Amino acid sequence: MVIRGTLKDWLQLIARGIAVCLALTAALSAAGAALILAGVIPKHSVGTLAAIISTVSVFLGCLLAVRSADRGKLLMSLEVFAACMLMFVLAHMLFSPGRMEHAAGTIVSGLCAAVLAGVLGSRPAGRGGRRRGMQGTLHGSKRK
Repeated sequence: MVIRGTLKDWLQLIARGIAVCLALTAALSAAGAALILAGVIPKHSVGTLAAIISTVSVFLGCLLAVRSADRGKLLMSLEVFAACMLMFVLAHMLFSPGRMEHAAGTIVSGLCAAVLAGVLGSRPAGRGGRRRGMQGTLHGSKRK
């Protein structure tokens, strides 16, 4: 799906990326909490787990938004990243006020994930489109 450049379409793609990012963060956080309560992951590694969850969710949210756009892909990826990080910081301040010890690592890893999603999303689909295999190669036959 190629979206052409109106502001409404641009904002819809960003909102879709943010929604995927937040939904994935909630699902992965629930799975991480279950692993911590089961004793599989030690309690002192909560910050590392939060950084991994936010990185994965930001990457996939940015990649979804970037894949649907036709231009400005890196900018869109960075906008989704900024909005997701704003949501993460506001949620942290609202639900667990106090020090944000692992905030720098989470933000840097999320920024790297957003840039990677922007770069991967801006690559062309491939050289020459789909491969035809052996079709059209024997006896000089051409595809109509």
